[in-house]
Amino acid sequence: MTVMNEMIPAQAAAPPARLGRVLGDAARSAWDRLGLLLGVSFTWMAALSAPLSLERALPRGTPGVAHLAFIAAIPLFTAAPTAGAFALAHRIASHREAAYGDLWRDGVAHFGAALRLQYAQVAVTSLLVTALVFYARIPAWPARAAVSLCGYVLLLWLMMLAVQWPLFILQESGALDDADRRARRGAIAAIRRSAFLALGRPFFSAALLAAAALITVAMAATAVLPAILWAGVMAMLTTIATRALLVEYGVLPPPPAQEPVPDLQFRIGDTAARRP
Repeated sequence: MTVMNEMIPAQAAAPPARLGRVLGDAARSAWDRLGLLLGVSFTWMAALSAPLSLERALPRGTPGVAHLAFIAAIPLFTAAPTAGAFALAHRIASHREAAYGDLWRDGVAHFGAALRLQYAQVAVTSLLVTALVFYARIPAWPARAAVSLCGYVLLLWLMMLAVQWPLFILQESGALDDADRRARRGAIAAIRRSAFLALGRPFFSAALLAAAALITVAMAATAVLPAILWAGVMAMLTTIATRALLVEYGVLPPPPAQEPVPDLQFRIGDTAARRP
């Protein structure tokens, strides 16, 4: 899918993305598939904990490079579960069948590109945070300007991160393909598309980031929910938000209208009329 196609204004029938609607849809989807999201979150947290546990189990006196090696290997453990979690969220958001086995099936299928995306995310985030901390320790006024610049760039990057994984799954699954052209795949394509979405609706993206942060803080206060629910909820929330943005830009078709079914359609018949 070309850049111009991604930034086409929404058609009249396409509803604009609204955070309130996104939160409501995400809450309903998460509640309907709560058991599945619990399994997804627990799996993702276990994958994250494995290299950290191995690093802590190293004997005392182990060279620091060995500790760094285990920490650097975290994406090797989490790339497949992360891609699988967002693939499941994509299945749920598009009203398709979703099962726990799809987590590993889709995660393994996208492992290579997902690993590159995760390492790119870690590298850029680490670079921006390091630059921000470095300039914050310098009292000169040019450093203050650099801090402001790094802060704005970091905020933009975090807004991009909120939609990168859903975009990655959409492009890898072919949902962004045109009839006569295949959308670009890979980590760089997902990062590039996330920049267009974040800059196209900056206030929506910032509000989505703030909502995700508030949900994360609320879960962290319980000390239990992050391990059993955080990954699944974040995948569901950001996937639905990303799809809403793409619908607004006309990249995805609007969701089908769901109208309430009249009660008369559930009546089997007038039993009184059938009595002899």
